Amino acid sequence: MELLPCPFCGTSKQDATHLVQVTLGQVGMVECRQCGTLTRQATWSKRHTPDGWQTVPVEPTEDMAHKGRNAASILKKWAAMLAAAPRPGGGDD
Repeated sequence: MELLPCPFCGTSKQDATHLVQVTLGQVGMVECRQCGTLTRQATWSKRHTPDGWQTVPVEPTEDMAHKGRNAASILKKWAAMLAAAPRPGGGDD
């Protein structure tokens, strides 16, 4: 299973000294030694986004800002920026 970065601090698998796979008894675990997160390996790379919500970048992309500038109202600006936001994992279809 490919490990995503730590959901709490963002440490990635490339930093092998901080993100490690361990076994506690029969259970595979992943530990982030950067922030102390420890969770089951089966759930580490699963991220849940509730219905009606969307994961977006912390800082708007150029495309998001452009779409927001061209919308007439704040609600239309928000909708335009969300529509232009890149999707995690490259699912921008």
